[in-house]
Amino acid sequence: MSKSIQFVRVVRLSYFALTLIFLRGLSAQTDLPAAPAPSVTKLNSGSQQSSAPSSTQPIGAQSSPADTAPGEQTQDPAEDQRRHLEQQGLRVNVQYDADALAAPTGVDPTAETWWGRIRVTIDANFGKFTPDKGLGAHFTSLWQYGTNIGGTNYVDSYANPSSLASQHVFRAAEYSLSQYLFKDHIQFRGGKIATWDSYGVQEYGQSFINEPMGYAFNTFINTYMTYDPGGTPAFEIRVLPDHHWYAKAVVFSQEKKPYIIDTTGFGFHFGPPAMAAEIGYLHDPPLPPASTGALGREDFLNASDTGLWPGVFEFGGSYNPGTFTNFLTGRSSPGNYMLWGQASQVLYREPDQGPDGHRGLGATAMVDWSPNDVNQQNQQIDAGVRYVGAIRGKHFANDMIDAGWVRTSNGSAYHEALLNRGLGNQVSENLVEINYLAHVTSWFIFQPVAEFIVNPAAEPRRANVSVYGFRIVASF
Repeated sequence: MSKSIQFVRVVRLSYFALTLIFLRGLSAQTDLPAAPAPSVTKLNSGSQQSSAPSSTQPIGAQSSPADTAPGEQTQDPAEDQRRHLEQQGLRVNVQYDADALAAPTGVDPTAETWWGRIRVTIDANFGKFTPDKGLGAHFTSLWQYGTNIGGTNYVDSYANPSSLASQHVFRAAEYSLSQYLFKDHIQFRGGKIATWDSYGVQEYGQSFINEPMGYAFNTFINTYMTYDPGGTPAFEIRVLPDHHWYAKAVVFSQEKKPYIIDTTGFGFHFGPPAMAAEIGYLHDPPLPPASTGALGREDFLNASDTGLWPGVFEFGGSYNPGTFTNFLTGRSSPGNYMLWGQASQVLYREPDQGPDGHRGLGATAMVDWSPNDVNQQNQQIDAGVRYVGAIRGKHFANDMIDAGWVRTSNGSAYHEALLNRGLGNQVSENLVEINYLAHVTSWFIFQPVAEFIVNPAAEPRRANVSVYGFRIVASF
């Protein structure tokens, strides 16, 4: 493809994005402003694969207040119906996500891809209609399809430019029962669980498109932590002694190929066990529904602080007692682990904004590490910033400008093994992303993005790659 054609396509895409945002601004002069979408304006990401909005209150929890009074109407009929069902103890969400991404430089032939996902999520609070207070259920399934731009036939990078793209599946992703005890300070959860959705998940995830910042480290393979939609049998306990501290741990069935072992997601195959744990501190926990995702899908904070300066500081790790092979010596040894830490904090709030007091700057940084000898990619570092409501006007109050950086490094044993085989020296891969997240309506998000990858797959002889495109999210 000629450079002139590439340039025209980039210009057309940019024109489309700017026109959409401009027309939305014009409509804001006559229409009421869109309500903030909980799945994006909240501190956490949820997860890469499970982009369903978080609850306005914990399913099964007994004390968190609803954010609107019973019978109160909004300007969104779908939201009114959703809140009515939730007051009855049932929450249903249907969401469509899609990434349209192209790599006009650094890939031969140039890549133009589309990846889509349709997800249905159902949560039930049995305490609303039975005597079983604190008991909840969660079910989510999806169908995803398209072309994975990060695959070996396209960009072939360590950090996938898309946090959505993976494999074609039509599958039950997660389903579990949970029980809250002691005024919601302890929760037990069991069922089919994707552990990577709750352990090491990126708090600012839905601000970004690339996988490490839009979901979680892609080094989860080091200990075979399960990912959505590849949930496996697991049991978890979470403890929240007060509004600021939490601890959680899970034992899960490791599966190297969950889509093959359990094609529908309804099987209950028990593989070898592995485990993960995390502790953290929540600064100024935000009020529902803009709650942190540090505790995973089901946070159970009883709001007491303002929530205007939220922050999460966490440290965790996972351990797999299985057998792993040294890349350099070829010897096998038992056990492999991964450690991670994350800090995400609001740094600045614009003064005198009234109901738009969330306008301002936030920052996040995260690092993980695994032993050098048995892990190909043994470290990943990412950092990013986002500014909420940078453009003036009520209708732009929940939009975001986001910038992030991801660095992926190989372990020393793998690096030396390549040198010994004459395959050349490797360096760290670096990815930079810039995007604009626009709330077009209360249920539709449009997010144009530009990404640049230096030394793809840590290979200095490869040309640098540029990726342009957009993400759309429609939630009902």
